[in-house]
Amino acid sequence: MQRESSERQLALAKERIAAAGKSLTAADGEAGHAAALEVGGQRLELANWLLAKALRYRSADTDACLRLARQAAEAAVDAYCLSLPSRAAEARGAWYRPKERNAGEVKATLDRMQAAGMNELYVETWYWG
Repeated sequence: MQRESSERQLALAKERIAAAGKSLTAADGEAGHAAALEVGGQRLELANWLLAKALRYRSADTDACLRLARQAAEAAVDAYCLSLPSRAAEARGAWYRPKERNAGEVKATLDRMQAAGMNELYVETWYWG
């Protein structure tokens, strides 16, 4: 049972490493994304190292193999996530203490804030404390 589980985890780690490598290669050279891609590359290297170590433990220690394969899969997911583009966002918002008494008033207030160009709203919920 444990051996079967470790084999499944090894296959999953290999699959995730392949997906992360493909995504990192596709994203290479995107402007403003170099630092994330560098860290993603490091995570991919770690995933490959962990997978190689897991494969060495495959027949001798299935618990260690399973643990290392899981860690390899997690590192590969990190690498994949770091390869995804992230658009820059500007936060324009305000702290707001609600005083509305019904849904219509809330909608009107939110509409005014959106019309003013706000894209974030921080609702004050802790009064006088």
